[in-house]
Amino acid sequence: MFHSGLAGPEVSFQHGHLRPFARALFGAARITKEGGHNTGFAWGAGGGLDWKGFEKIRIRLVQADYVRSDARVAGENLRLSFGVVFPF
Repeated sequence: MFHSGLAGPEVSFQHGHLRPFARALFGAARITKEGGHNTGFAWGAGGGLDWKGFEKIRIRLVQADYVRSDARVAGENLRLSFGVVFPF
């Protein structure tokens, strides 16, 4: 099992109703397997595209992140997602 806690800067710009974004992520990851676990530095990079069709809600059309861990049992993941964004 792979768990990660990552944070970092994100850049974006508004182009009509579309908002593309890119980000760099840094933090820690924990890899758990039968018989033990390892924790180590993790980093990620990714981006996506939001559609602003409503005043206070955006629709996340696509988001992709590549995450890599330096834990002893190295792990890497490609995450794809979509959903609803409620900006603050």
